[in-house]
Amino acid sequence: MKKSKLFVIMGAMVAILTVASPASAEGFLPDFLNPGKMMQEAIVDFFNEIASDIATAAFELLSDYVIGITEIDKIPSIKTFMQWSQAAGGVIAGIFFVKRLGEALRDELTGETTPNIAEIIGSFAVSCALIFATPYIILNYIIPINNQVVKAISKLGIDVKIYDDVIDMMTTGDQGLHFVFLFLIWAFVFIAFSISGAIRYVDLAVLLIMGPLVATSYVNRSQVYATYWTEVVAVVFTQSIHMLLAYFVIQWASDGTFLGFCFSLAGAVVALRGPQVLRQFLYTSGSGGMLQGAGRMASYKFLMKGVGK
Repeated sequence: MKKSKLFVIMGAMVAILTVASPASAEGFLPDFLNPGKMMQEAIVDFFNEIASDIATAAFELLSDYVIGITEIDKIPSIKTFMQWSQAAGGVIAGIFFVKRLGEALRDELTGETTPNIAEIIGSFAVSCALIFATPYIILNYIIPINNQVVKAISKLGIDVKIYDDVIDMMTTGDQGLHFVFLFLIWAFVFIAFSISGAIRYVDLAVLLIMGPLVATSYVNRSQVYATYWTEVVAVVFTQSIHMLLAYFVIQWASDGTFLGFCFSLAGAVVALRGPQVLRQFLYTSGSGGMLQGAGRMASYKFLMKGVGK
């Protein structure tokens, strides 16, 4: 009898030690008696919720300002500001013209140089035409070309609603802390990528308003106008780069693997650098000068239409 009691006591002690051991705590203890597991789950849920909210906002911005053609109507009162800018540009061009003409007459009277009056008048006429031709070229040629590129890329099958699958996968799956932190970093970078699409609209608004004012510099044969066109192309066609990278970013993220999120994160970082890379290419290739020549040809057309009337 004493031996049987001894075996019972020994068995109970072994069972208690087995249940209380850290290795078996995962399977035998309820969660409220396992603070380590509870803390990890709380951290995972907390960061998953933050990352999911940020990612949802990022995809909404992506849909409005990156995926889809450029629509200047999204910029409030842009056409009114452009008209004001053209009026101001005409006044500034007139001031520059009077200044150059006065300097030419002074040089002729003093005998310092023989001014080219025809060139001064011609530059003024071209500058006046550029004041109206610059926004016309952007709205009717540059932006439509970009929109066609965007439409071509969209045929790859970009579906922004796939983000529901990405978020569900991250919030309902049993992910480790390293994966959750990567998801959080990805969400922050991705919303920065989406915000850059909205910033592009602000840049475009500034360029459209500044265009007629910058065109007045042609009276003085300044290189500012060539630099302006480089900025225009960089800002407008940044959307094409963003569109292509958005396709890769979304597809890699939907893969649901750690490596897929790493590639998606890398794609979003590259997208943030897109405008700088494009500007660097345009400056080194001399495309700004080519675009300035195109603007000058367009101004000649405007002049010819005016003469024809």
